[in-house]
Amino acid sequence: MMEIYSPNVELKEKFGKEIRNAEYISACSKICEKSNIAYEEARFIPHNLLTNWNEIADFELYGDEDSEDFDLDFRREILFELENDKSLNCFIEHKTFKAILYSIDSKLKDRTFIPLELKNIDKWWQCIVFKKGTKKYISQTEENIFYKYGIHLNLATKVEEL
Repeated sequence: MMEIYSPNVELKEKFGKEIRNAEYISACSKICEKSNIAYEEARFIPHNLLTNWNEIADFELYGDEDSEDFDLDFRREILFELENDKSLNCFIEHKTFKAILYSIDSKLKDRTFIPLELKNIDKWWQCIVFKKGTKKYISQTEENIFYKYGIHLNLATKVEEL
């Protein structure tokens, strides 16, 4: 299992202890289950969701994967719902969850950019492009952006080819 990313060791250790709170895990699971997001995660526990999001931030050969968009929208959308659900604010664990989520987001944002043509998209994770990628990644991303938004992009000059 991939380790949760956080530049703060104390925060990481705290999260590792707090994630064991069955009430928090159950509350998160219920929110995920009632969500309209079709997500295939076997267990909607915060650790799994954050680990999967962290895998995206760590994945450097993004475009070589077969899954379209590497499930970016789905993976972050469920985290967005958890992040913003007010019923979770009563749990100490939720502050730690959000702190680690923001650490992963920051790492991902450092490795991506938002093309100017997509700057008006509501959610940043729906329009990010990795700064580095294979030819396959570049062409798939251009196709996906056209399919989703009807915008033609030439990413070959903006993405460093691996």
